[in-house]
This record gives sequence, C-alpha cells and structure tokens, in this order.
Amino acid sequence: MAKQNESNFAWLAASTILVGAFLLFQVQPVISKIILPWFGGGPSVWTTCLLFFQSMLVLGYAYAHLLSKLVPLKRQAWIHGVLVVLSLLMLPILPTDAWKPTDAGQPTLRILFLLLYCVGAPYLLLSATGPLIQSWFAARYPGRSPYRLYALSNIGSLGALLTYPFLVEPAMTSRQQGWGWSGAYVGYGLLAIALAVLLHRFLRAGSSDEAAGDSAAADSDQGIESRWAWVAWLLLPALASVMLLAVTNYLCQDVAVIPFFWIAPLSVYLLTFIICFDRPGWYRTRLYAPLAAVAMLLVSLVYMPTAVDTVFGMLGLQTEFEALAKNLVVNTLIHLGMLFVACMFCHGELVKCKPPAKQLTSFYLMISVGGAIGGLLVSIVCPLVFTDYLELNLAVLVVFLVAAALIIKDILEINAVVQICVTVGLGMILGIVVYSHWTTANRTAIVKVRNFYGVLVVREDATSDSENPLRWLVNGHTLHGLQQMGAGKRREPTTYYGRSSGVGIAIDQYRDGRPLRIGAIGLGVGTLACYAEQGDELDFFEINPQVIELANSHFSFLKDCPIEPKLILGDARLSLERMQPRDYDLLVVDAFSSDAIPVHLLTVEAIELYKKHLKPGGVMAIHVSNRHLRLVPVVMTLARNAELEHVLVRSAAEGKVLDNAAWVLLTESENFLNDPVVVFSAEEPTAEDQQKVSLWTDQYTNLLEILRPLE
Repeated sequence: MAKQNESNFAWLAASTILVGAFLLFQVQPVISKIILPWFGGGPSVWTTCLLFFQSMLVLGYAYAHLLSKLVPLKRQAWIHGVLVVLSLLMLPILPTDAWKPTDAGQPTLRILFLLLYCVGAPYLLLSATGPLIQSWFAARYPGRSPYRLYALSNIGSLGALLTYPFLVEPAMTSRQQGWGWSGAYVGYGLLAIALAVLLHRFLRAGSSDEAAGDSAAADSDQGIESRWAWVAWLLLPALASVMLLAVTNYLCQDVAVIPFFWIAPLSVYLLTFIICFDRPGWYRTRLYAPLAAVAMLLVSLVYMPTAVDTVFGMLGLQTEFEALAKNLVVNTLIHLGMLFVACMFCHGELVKCKPPAKQLTSFYLMISVGGAIGGLLVSIVCPLVFTDYLELNLAVLVVFLVAAALIIKDILEINAVVQICVTVGLGMILGIVVYSHWTTANRTAIVKVRNFYGVLVVREDATSDSENPLRWLVNGHTLHGLQQMGAGKRREPTTYYGRSSGVGIAIDQYRDGRPLRIGAIGLGVGTLACYAEQGDELDFFEINPQVIELANSHFSFLKDCPIEPKLILGDARLSLERMQPRDYDLLVVDAFSSDAIPVHLLTVEAIELYKKHLKPGGVMAIHVSNRHLRLVPVVMTLARNAELEHVLVRSAAEGKVLDNAAWVLLTESENFLNDPVVVFSAEEPTAEDQQKVSLWTDQYTNLLEILRPLE
C-alpha cells in the first residue's frame, strides 16, 4: 500500500505540473487574441501581454519560494489548496466590453490592468505550480532529482503553444476558447487539491517537516553554490528573454500580428528549456558557443545583403543573397534558427549553474526575474529610450560577445597559433556584426519616432529629381504614404491612391458634381485629402497620435486641403461604435499594421458597423494589397454575407510615385456599379481571388488559410 501511495503521488505530481503548464501557456494566446482588436492590433499588444505574463511568473515563483521557505510543509498544502479554490471564483476569464478603451491613451497600462483583473489570480497560481510541486516532490522523494519535472513542465507549455494555431484557433471562437480554458482550469484545480490531500496524508502518517527538509537538502544533484551564481541565474534568462521578444517583434512587423507569429518564437524558446533541463549532457559549451557566434554572423549578413552581393561580385561570384535574405520563409527561418541557438547557449550555461534541490525555488525565482527584466526592457524601456527597434541589434551583439568570451576562455590552454587564428577570426566577425547593426540603426532619416504602435520614419529621396524630391513615411516594412515635394506636385495622389486606383475611381465617379462626406480609416500622411473639394466633409480615424503629428509637421496634404479634415484619435471601430450614424458617401478602409489590415477591421461585425455609417447607396472601399496574405477572398466572402455587390479594381505601379494597388469596392448602388468607368476598371477575380475561405467574425479568424504559397 505504501508503494502504491508513493506511486500515486509521483504520477499526480507529474500530471498536475503537465496540466498546469499547458494552461499557463494556452491562456496567453487566448486572452491576447481577445483583446488584440481593442488596442489597434499591433505587435506591441503581444509584447505587453508577455510582459504581464513574465511579471506574474515572478510573483508566482516568489509565492512558491516564500511558501516553501517560511511555512511548514503540512500548511503549504492547505494554503495552496484554499487559494486554488478561491481562484475559481474569478472564472470565466472573458473580459467584458467595459474594458474597451475609450481613447488611445496609456494602452500599456490599460492592457496590464485588464489582464490582472481577468487572469491574474489563476495565472499566479499556475505559475507557482512547477516550483512548488517540485519542492514537494523533493521532500517526498529525497533521493530523486526534481529537475526533470521542470522539463516536463516545459513540454506541457510547448504542447499548449503548438496546439493553439493548428487545433484550437481554427476550431473554436474566441469566446469558446475562453470558456474551454476556464473549464480546464477547474480540472487543474481538482488535481492540485487532490495532490495537496495526498501530501497532507503522507505527512500525517509520520514524516516530519524537519525530516523532509533535511532529506531535500541531501539531494544528490550537484550544483554551483557560489554567492555569484545568482548573477548568471538572472542575466542569462534576461538575455534570452530580450532575444525572444525582439525576434517576435521583428516577425510581426513583416507579416501580421497573429498567434502563429507569437507562438513560433516562444515555442523555440521553450524547446531550449526542455532540452537543457531534461538532460544537461545535451548541451556542450564547445559546440554552442561557436554556433552562437556563427548564428549572430549569419543574421547580421541578412541586414546587409547588398554588401554581401557586392563582395562576392568583386570575387567573380554571382550570388542572389539579397533576394534570398528578403524571402519571407528564409528570413523567418534564419531568425528562428538564430533564436534557437542563442537560447540554447543562454539556457545551457544556466543549467550548468543550477544549484542543489534545497535552492530550487530560489533558482526558479531568479530565472523568472531575469525573464521579466528582459520583458520590461523590450516593452517599456526600449520604446522610451530608442527611436528604433534596436533591442534585436543589441541582443545579437551581446550574445556574440558572451559566446566569444567563452570561446577564448576555452582555447587558453591550446597552442599560440590556434589562439591567434581564433581570436583574429572572432575579431573579424565582430567587425561585421558591429558594422551591420550600426548601419541598420543609422539609416538616413529626417525624423524617427517610436511609441506603443511602432517606429515611424520620415525619409526623403532627392537623387532622381532635385526639384521634386519624394518624401516617405514608413512603419517597419509598411509604407504609410509618400508625397512629391516639388511645386505643383504636392496635391497629386500617390502610392495606392492614384487616379486610376479603386479609391480614386470611387471618389471621382460617385461625386457627380456634388459635395461628398468621406470617412477614412487610417490617416497615413493624409493622401486622401488630395480628392477633397470645397463643401466636402472628410473624417480621418487614426489610432497613433504620432502619425497625426508627422502628417501635419512633415507633409502638406492636410495643410493644402481646401477644407479642414477632422482627425479622430483612437481605434476606428471603437470610435465608430460610439458615434451616431455619419451617412458617409464613401468609407475608405486602409489601416495598415505590419503590411496587413488588422483583422478586427475585416469581420462580419466590422462590415455591419461600416454599413450603419454609410448612406443608402454609399460605397465602401477596402484596400487589400498585401505581400503575404490573400485578402481579396476574405472581403468578397464578407460582401456576400452582407448582401453587398462588389467589384475588384487593380491599378499598376508608375515609377516611384504609384504602387500596384488592389481595392474591393462594396455597395448597394446599381447606378455606381453600372457606371462605364467602373465597369471598364473592374477586373474579373482570379481563381486565387475566389478561393473559398471561412467567414471572419470578431470571434473567429483564420489567417493561415489565406497565407500566400511559400516562395
């Protein structure tokens, strides 16, 4: 019977840790996706959520540490069991509409308070599960190492991340996900309470707290107990965390802010924890330190592809490295590979510093503090200190320097020739890394600003025509607008707004000599103001206050407009929901985020809201140009659901001023659809355009099914 009880405790401990870790990481994409539309749908929403989760992890580990150190073992079980029961009162985790922001101010603080209220208590107790139960395990089984349970915990976390984009997100609405997670948390609570009962029975059967504590102290694991070990416990996780968040930001800027691009880097990060903690022998400094140096070199070369092609050209070799570096798949894989090597390096060195089991909770607490410091740096400090995304550049440089230091330390006992060759090689690589990231961070710009919504850069090109220089506003890889600065050219529409574009045709043909009331979701540099005439009304909805500032200070579309456009600060959907119907003749949807319209602007509910603000027979113009996502079938599916007729208008690029543009025009007006210019400009949808896709709602979207074929 004693052996059976012993086996039951071990299995129940492993099951509770596995389920707790699964829920701990499954809730992250669930709740983040729910609140993403409320705060503009940008990458910073996810990094702010990660900051919250990392901070709560610190509190959870601190709770486990203090409970295990200050409270007798018998009372630990009771206290934790009671708190788990109380946390059930916070379910379900779904936030109400009362949490929707009423303006664009202080988004970071609002997200943190929202998450604290909705998931704070359950998340804290889930965070404490791993270290607390491992300390119980060490007391219950004095001769066995608890560290493999940490690897099991990370397996549960990885399972949660991998199942979300491929199983949970495609099959369930956001509301169903919230209720499903809440139900699973009740199951976790039952496991945790049952484990606490078993521990209490074991202690009551005759084992004393003191004996258990002594047994735990006698753990056979060997570790470093140096008073300086805590520095490594803190700084190595911090560096890995900075690298994780910086790579995530990079990927989300280029494609879209969707769970898949949150989860891929986080999965790589967790995989390195699993490998390093499950079997320390799988990590070798002599292997991963050189790999880290090479990985940092490779990603640095990606940031200077033209220089690489030039060097190979001088050697008589023709390469297409620049095209390769700009390829979405190759670029993503290089960054994820670099993240894997960097995290293996940091976490492998961390495991080499792990202490005996008696310091287990202290060790985990310092790891969580280090991770939170990394999150704090990327989410709070860097946007305040830097005007660009420099955290990735700095993290690459620091990882290389640490790896180089360990390589040099490792070769000190080898002959002088090898030492010289390796040191010179590392010096050359360091020069390339520094040059690459320095040039990336110091690209010529008139102005560069950064806030919660991203980095905005104003650049000017006068090389092609000194009398008519071109000025751009860019956010990451996304063009927000362009203006010709020459006399007589300033009111010419540019980029996706040319006269032959879908929106240009819609305005010119709908006007028919009468004033128009136009609403525009997304300001950019104010290009749409080119079409305004006396008597018109023009409303711009813009969530980023710095976009408004730059459009007024460095571009003249708004100043030169014959009317005074109305600038409405805040998320367009939330603003429209609070407004009385505006009876727009034309509503233009062109709000870019990471080269994709934020998904909450392309749902059934969004289209119904737009219809509410259109006058009968009005036109809705939705910009669907995109490098990576096929948005045309999404909009066409929404149009059919809303019983709106639609036409697709594509226009070709002209020099540097006009870009290839695709617009879908939605309307109930037969007169507009039968207009000869509209009929002539309309294009027959291709097979790709008519692809059958799911109907997007506020509760369900699926970007994986519209991802363009990998090239």
